[in-house]
Parts: sequence; structure tokens; C-alpha cells
Amino acid sequence: MTLLMVMTLTAWSYENELCYATTQEGVQVTYQIITQQNQNYTCRVGFNISAAIDVSYEGPITIPATVNLGSYGTFAVVEISSGSFSDCSGLTSITLPNSIKTIKQNAFYGCI
Repeated sequence: MTLLMVMTLTAWSYENELCYATTQEGVQVTYQIITQQNQNYTCRVGFNISAAIDVSYEGPITIPATVNLGSYGTFAVVEISSGSFSDCSGLTSITLPNSIKTIKQNAFYGCI
């Protein structure tokens, strides 16, 4: 009697997972993983139309080119989602890295 075992290995994906990291100013930012395939790890600031930071924060903020999302790994920050900084009227300035390829509509709605 011969027993044949077939195993299928599937790579685990964290796409669309929400993660949090702190900026150099000490602000907690929400990130959403976009891709984690073929060593191409990318994420966006925020998700859907929700603010990525506490809307009561006052002061400057710097978004890094890459962010370490703990056990998920290090990701390139390539997008600012719609509504990420909406109603964050206390922001005095925001510094974005060159890695940002897309800024979605209404990302800064109500900031002024």
C-alpha cells in the first residue's frame, strides 16, 4: 500500500491589514498594507475615509519614506489615502517623502 500526500503551500498575505507606527514627532499614524509580494512591500497612510492621526493633534508631522510595522516588516510608504488628514486643522505643516506616488482626493479636506 502506497500513501501519497499532497501539500499545498500558500504564502500568507497581510494585504489590507491596518498597522500603527509613531512619527519622529511622537504622533501615532495608521497605515494600511497594500502589497507584500515578491519583496515589494508597500503601504498607504490611512484607510478608506478615516483620519490617519488623532484630529486634535496640533503641530508639524513628518511621514517617513519607509515604516517598520513590527512583525509585518518594513514597508515603503507610497500613498496618502482619501481623508487621511481630514479635519486635522491643527496641523501646522506636513513633510512627505519622495516615495509618495499617489495622494487621494480629499486627503487633506478641512485642514485649513
